[in-house]
Amino acid sequence: MSKADHERNVFQEFVELARLPIDAGSIRSEEPPLPDISCSIAGQRRFFELTRAVDQGIANDMGCLFVNAHKTGVGGIVPAHSYDDCAILGEAVERKADVAHKTDGNPLDLLVYYDGVFHTLTSFDLIEPLFRALQAKYRTRWRAIWLYDRNRKTVLS
Repeated sequence: MSKADHERNVFQEFVELARLPIDAGSIRSEEPPLPDISCSIAGQRRFFELTRAVDQGIANDMGCLFVNAHKTGVGGIVPAHSYDDCAILGEAVERKADVAHKTDGNPLDLLVYYDGVFHTLTSFDLIEPLFRALQAKYRTRWRAIWLYDRNRKTVLS
């Protein structure tokens, strides 16, 4: 599955659970400098940038393992990692904060999603204070920051 297909799937799941009134047939994958997804809500064009909340060390190690297994046909073991839910959320948001997107003045939201591929979110209560601080810090950068847990099929905020 391509990155664009994956992002559209994640976004469509999120839209249904969040009950966003997206205009039928308006969801589109975009190419930089546009954000990942565009759609219309009540006739207004909207943009969403998506990012997976992931520990980069785990992701890098797993990527190397998959590449090696594909080349050699032999699996392996990745080093043990401990991770910090707050650090992972903070890094995901900060990573996207530095990206300049073209929106022509249309609203831009950030969708941070957890999907359990590299780890799952332990508890929203653990990250909520940081999440609220990030919302306040970036209130002029994004119209909203959303958290979506694909494993639990829950829009956290």
